[in-house]
Amino acid sequence: MAEQFQLQLVDSHMLYDSCRHMVFRRVDGQAFRFIAGQFIQLHFQHDGADLRRSYSVATVSEDPQ
Repeated sequence: MAEQFQLQLVDSHMLYDSCRHMVFRRVDGQAFRFIAGQFIQLHFQHDGADLRRSYSVATVSEDPQ
């Protein structure tokens, strides 16, 4: 089974018309370990509806890991 944990959105801005850069932090303070190219599925509620969205995980070489 996939690991589940809560995230907090700490930054978000548009890179292009259809591309948003989002930065999340694990609420439990643990490191988020991943391999670039993997995806994460976010579960959240919006206007009373349960929603799921999948996003590719990536980083740039200047980012600390």
